Amino acid sequence: MNFDRDKNYKYFISGIPNDWMCPTCEKGNLIINEKSIETKETNQSKKQRDEEKDWSPESLQEKFTAKAVCNNRNCKENIFIIGDNTMDWEYINEYVGDDLTDFYYPKYFNPPINLFNIPYEIPCDVEEEIKNSFALFWADKSACGNAIRKSVECICDDKRINKTRTVRGKRKLRSLDEKIKELGIKHPDAADSLLAIKWIGNHGSHGDLDIEDIFDAYELLIHALEKLYINKEKRLRQLSKKIIKKKGPA
Repeated sequence: MNFDRDKNYKYFISGIPNDWMCPTCEKGNLIINEKSIETKETNQSKKQRDEEKDWSPESLQEKFTAKAVCNNRNCKENIFIIGDNTMDWEYINEYVGDDLTDFYYPKYFNPPINLFNIPYEIPCDVEEEIKNSFALFWADKSACGNAIRKSVECICDDKRINKTRTVRGKRKLRSLDEKIKELGIKHPDAADSLLAIKWIGNHGSHGDLDIEDIFDAYELLIHALEKLYINKEKRLRQLSKKIIKKKGPA
């Protein structure tokens, strides 16, 4: 699993390629169909344009729809996009210099696009919550953070961590903190990452999360998933022993 937090997950500019991954084949990249882009100015933007004497194009607020197509010749999935667009100055080249350019900020993809690959070893319930976070990422960072937190709950369930405890003869639900602590007995490295994700998700329930907070949560989640389900170190140790025993390729 690789997550590149330096990739542009905020906007696209017509005519400039991006490297957003196709959610269907997870091999190709999405190519925006420029002819499919349709925009409509918001009522608030129209009112502002009529009332302000010093109005400038940078104040324009529009909604857009567009279609993207996977460039994998064996896939060619169609992706539909809805979002907001504004105009701002963008450097074109040394001859043109800066020019007013449309910036398109997606809010919704159908089907939702993945921000990183999810290996087959990951349990279905965990994968479902991660993909739910992908769908929410573009429109609501706080809701996205909560979805990532829910994936931590699913991980604890998959690892058969007890959901309840006995207090004075009565069964009570355990907090996520308690479940992560129990998971940490066998998997301390993963537990630290999961606990950090829990705090990010909690903050999303009471305040705003920004894109860097979500990137932090995804990086921590990937680390935990690799420790809990992929375990590259164990696999490589087993492969080494097998090759050594055979004194040749496995």
